[in-house]
Amino acid sequence: MMASTLLATISITLSSLISAVVGRAGETLALTYTIHTVKYFSILVCFLTAFLCSMQCVRYYAHVSFLITVPSPKGSSEFVEFVAQKLNMGSLFWSLALRAFYFAFPLLLWIFGPVAMFTCSCLMVFLLYFLDTVNPTSESLLNGHVDGYIKIIDEEARGDFR
Repeated sequence: MMASTLLATISITLSSLISAVVGRAGETLALTYTIHTVKYFSILVCFLTAFLCSMQCVRYYAHVSFLITVPSPKGSSEFVEFVAQKLNMGSLFWSLALRAFYFAFPLLLWIFGPVAMFTCSCLMVFLLYFLDTVNPTSESLLNGHVDGYIKIIDEEARGDFR
């Protein structure tokens, strides 16, 4: 939740700075001013989207933290599923906030020219590919093969280092 709050703070601060830059810019040439305004507005939209998604993430995580402490009725899995659904919604908004923040980096470099934007876009695609794919270790965790991992964690907790 702290990371979401930090991301929201950074997003709204950068949005304020961009608004100040756009408001302070003078009209030198109409076409140049229009192009720069479009660039700054697109960056502003990305940061505001990141801010709103971060706030929704904080909202869902706060609700989940309260719901976890509520005793659930015995034999009823509906409440547990409801809490899990809200936790997943918080994670979804966190992911969307990060994506909006990631998308803002090429747009920031667009100010310096199209080559910088294209290079950053290619690097971003490469980075997101590795963030979105599943490696064999995490795949075994997702498939439910956690017995070996739990045994290792239990041994570490007891101090049985062999």
